[in-house]
Amino acid sequence: MRIEQREKTKQFFIAQGPILSRADLVGQGIGDRGLQDLLQDGSIFRVRQGYYQWNVAHDLSDFAVIQGIVPEGVFSLFTSAVFHDLTTVNPMRLHMTIPRTKRKPIVPDYPPVDFYYISEELLKLGQVVRDDDGVNICVYDAERTVCDFFKYQNRTGKDAAEEVIKNYLRSKTRNIQKLYDYAERLRVLKHIKNYTEILA
Repeated sequence: MRIEQREKTKQFFIAQGPILSRADLVGQGIGDRGLQDLLQDGSIFRVRQGYYQWNVAHDLSDFAVIQGIVPEGVFSLFTSAVFHDLTTVNPMRLHMTIPRTKRKPIVPDYPPVDFYYISEELLKLGQVVRDDDGVNICVYDAERTVCDFFKYQNRTGKDAAEEVIKNYLRSKTRNIQKLYDYAERLRVLKHIKNYTEILA
């Protein structure tokens, strides 16, 4: 591969990355021969079948890798609870919510990911963008995180949901009205009020 083409490819990764699919690269005129050249000279490496990362000096975080492979996903539940200091649990798996219409993504064996499905309409509710060492990742805000622990209580457990809402209600940045608005849309308002009316 010519130096000019390699530099153009690098700039495409910087602008669109950090992880790109084979289809993304083919769309830029990089065929199988070009991919093999980039793999052989160490410019890129394969994250999983059909997905590639530019070989930068520092490794991407687990969050950035999964977000790159599942760009429409939002980190949720235990993962977002850790972001907002709502749990003492140190989860061994990442948790991500994706559209109900999407098939389960194929991700690397590590890091392990649990997927949750929801309608397109509710997917964006409470979504915020966080910077993770120069990479944008999508995560739910604290209010959405609390609601999800009650929505998926059969998977997360009652004790985890209670810890999350107790920690949320101790927070100086809590927003009870926003919590109620989210809870109503996610159909967990009754469960949330059972706790807020006692603990708030």
